[in-house]
Amino acid sequence: MKKINFKVIVPRITGVLILLLMAGCASAPGTGGESRPAWVDSPPADTSDAVYFLGAGTDTAGNEAAARQVASSQLVSEITKFLGVKVTSETTVEAKDAYGEFESNVSQTINEQSSAKIGELRITDVYTEKTASGVNVFLLAEYDKGALLEERARIEAVFAEQEEAISGPEKEGQGFMASGDYHLAAVKFMAAALASVTSSVDNAEIKFERNINNAKDAISRLRFTGLNNNIEGFLGQPLSESFQLKITADDDSNAPGLSGVPVRVYYKAAGRNNRKRTVTESYMSDREGMVVFTRPAPQFTGRETLTMTLDLSAPLEPLQNLPGKYLDQIDGLEQAASQKKVSFTYEVVSRAREVSTAVFVTDLDRGRNPMGRTDTTSGILEILSGEGFQIAGLPENSSMARLSDEALRQAVVSRYGSTYERVIYGTSEISSFEESDGAFLVQVSGSVNAIDLTTGSVLYSANKTSRARGTSETGIITQAFKNLGKSLAEDLANNLP
Repeated sequence: MKKINFKVIVPRITGVLILLLMAGCASAPGTGGESRPAWVDSPPADTSDAVYFLGAGTDTAGNEAAARQVASSQLVSEITKFLGVKVTSETTVEAKDAYGEFESNVSQTINEQSSAKIGELRITDVYTEKTASGVNVFLLAEYDKGALLEERARIEAVFAEQEEAISGPEKEGQGFMASGDYHLAAVKFMAAALASVTSSVDNAEIKFERNINNAKDAISRLRFTGLNNNIEGFLGQPLSESFQLKITADDDSNAPGLSGVPVRVYYKAAGRNNRKRTVTESYMSDREGMVVFTRPAPQFTGRETLTMTLDLSAPLEPLQNLPGKYLDQIDGLEQAASQKKVSFTYEVVSRAREVSTAVFVTDLDRGRNPMGRTDTTSGILEILSGEGFQIAGLPENSSMARLSDEALRQAVVSRYGSTYERVIYGTSEISSFEESDGAFLVQVSGSVNAIDLTTGSVLYSANKTSRARGTSETGIITQAFKNLGKSLAEDLANNLP
């Protein structure tokens, strides 16, 4: 506890004011003829319960109110200096406000209600002294020691808390940099950058830029290494192996891995109407710095890419809400994070190419009567043969088209034995026919199934529509059915397991 006494206070009074007070003390008594009180020259010592403060002011024009105002200001200064808190250009607004509020309350107490005890502060004595060179006013204040110490501790805590909001994360980030934990270093630097802006410190932009650059530096030191690639698999079955990523703190993939690094996984999956959609999943690297991702069984064929990338969305989100003047630097940080990624390739094929398959589709006219044609079947055979399928067309048999799945399976097995393992069957029909100025527009639609002749399970079902336009009625009907068969075949090639 710092004691306030005359030896401490006198040096805080300006040199001119001291000379004036000394001259006044030597030349004239106080107003009303009272003798100069002892506390003017020797303020009371602090007690266990109270701290005393002295304020002195003078006015050369003899204006007592003006002198009292100077004394009040001096008293306020002495009390606030007792707090011992350094208010600098980098002090946060919140801390300055806490300090200023205290100073304002003290000033109001002294100036507006100086003779009455307000809270824990009261003016215990006032002495006015007129001299040949003006008037001097002395104020003696008593402050409850416990309350004053409590107030000082409160304001110091505000200062410490606000400073820690910036310097704390920045120091932690530097510590993580030194230990090679670059992900956590980046997160801490981003937190310090955000605090430097939201705490409204002076030089906020300098602090913000410094910490953003520190974060980018930390990110640049992360290494993402894919440990496998060119993975293969069959349609509808898990791939032959999982995708493996290792995250390390340098360019050596054999270096110790970094744990707890967030990673986002992107890959394509089958969506509605057989359209592909992007699926996103989040993971954390394990103790060895590994992310091992097992892709769900793919539902389409072809060569695809799966990507794992650094995920800093959580610490980036509050930064993205900052004013526009910061966005260029934030964009640079996002780009640095997006470069930390690994892309894997994998290929999914269908075993259907290896399975002997029969196909027949019955073409129907506008009255849904069999036309005795195999144009749709022809279109399917053309495409699937070109894709390497072991496929053959069965003779047109309209009676088989009316059978249930199970009855049809038994009929094919009975007639062809083990020649075929699967059968693709269905019907197609003319759904629209228009004629205008010698030209014909035909629309056909069809529905097919593919079943396993051993188990009876349905492997594929689809509905398609196709159109054709031309001047030959017979020619465009043939073309429409064949186009429908090709469209169905393309879908079969991609989706038949």
